[in-house]
Amino acid sequence: MEQKITIITPSFNQAQFLEHTIDSILSQNYLYLEYIIIDGGSTDGSTDIIKKHEKYLKYWISELDKGQSHAINKGLKHASGDIINWINSDDYLEPGALKIISDAFGDPNAYVLCGRSNIVQNNKIVRQTRGTDVYPDNLSKTIGQARIDQPETWFRKKIFDKITPVKEDLHFIMDKYLWVQYLMLYGLDHIIPIEDILVNFRHHDQSKTVSQDQEFLEETLKMYATLARQTSDLKIEAFISSLLKRNEDNNDEFQLGVNDEVMVSSLHYFLLWLADYFYVNKEYSKAAETLGYVGKSVLQPHDRFRYNKLKWSIPLKLNRFRS
Repeated sequence: MEQKITIITPSFNQAQFLEHTIDSILSQNYLYLEYIIIDGGSTDGSTDIIKKHEKYLKYWISELDKGQSHAINKGLKHASGDIINWINSDDYLEPGALKIISDAFGDPNAYVLCGRSNIVQNNKIVRQTRGTDVYPDNLSKTIGQARIDQPETWFRKKIFDKITPVKEDLHFIMDKYLWVQYLMLYGLDHIIPIEDILVNFRHHDQSKTVSQDQEFLEETLKMYATLARQTSDLKIEAFISSLLKRNEDNNDEFQLGVNDEVMVSSLHYFLLWLADYFYVNKEYSKAAETLGYVGKSVLQPHDRFRYNKLKWSIPLKLNRFRS
């Protein structure tokens, strides 16, 4: 039985990509599609493109908003499908993707579907993603290193409703935040991974993924500082907060379904990821300091090897850098 699928496209001044996005969705010829476009008051001809297709849309609007997260929330108010996701106005679906998604959600135990995508630069496919990271039997690592490929990760809407609205003060990791909320509540049992390519994810000079890595990091640090506070690990919270460029008051709280042990070990997996991030970016002093907060005993054997490798490599880099 085919499922009703809602897609929301938030858009602002991306007329050069928007028609391709809309065509990729409507040309699926999927009978149970509910398509919503929320434009942020574009001035580049985007509204003319939307109007060309408005008879196929459940709803659309073009007006000033507070950014992508706000636009998604505006779209959610009109969404009534069984399955939901947003597709940004510079990305586009693979042919036949909606049928694949619908078939996968024919399994009543499926809450989330994780497919794969093509990465596109200059209209050429440069690589394919491995899909959202899910580590079987290691919920702590999946939370602590929460890497979601949002365009190819689709949710059953009744589950999505429990982790939304999207946080409107987040402009870079709103999808990661939702993913952690989901994992906290439901764990790993209802996630269905597939190998199918569902989406084409476009990298270009204006895309946030390409141009604003530091903003992603800032919001990620803020999120895990919140988690540290909820575990009452004030030492780790203080350390993560010290790395923030803007250390403002933060009263956010996660909905918690996991136990304290998982929460604590998730933080250590995040710190291991963060130490590796600093190492790759040649911030060796920060890498060394971060690794000092990682509790090796909570890591699984493969990740202890990664910890040991960093512990051996960082001093070598530091000595070379100082000499």
